[in-house]
Amino acid sequence: MLVTIESTKVRENSGEKNGKPWRIREQPAFLRGERVAGEINLILEEGQAPYALGDYELDVERSVKIGRWGRLELYAKLAPVK
Repeated sequence: MLVTIESTKVRENSGEKNGKPWRIREQPAFLRGERVAGEINLILEEGQAPYALGDYELDVERSVKIGRWGRLELYAKLAPVK
């Protein structure tokens, strides 16, 4: 799957839930695959710089985690297209 970054703009949302503060940082991108295409928002980790402009591939090995109770969790990690 190809991910295109056309903006380094990061949107931040924050708040409080159950007395604990939270913050989410998102960067817009465009996803292209064989059966899916559309605008997406990449969630950036705390302290992670925005992805630079350009084309990336979804790094599946780094993007997939086994979470609580054996549930599949997906965190988009990108690798530059070579």
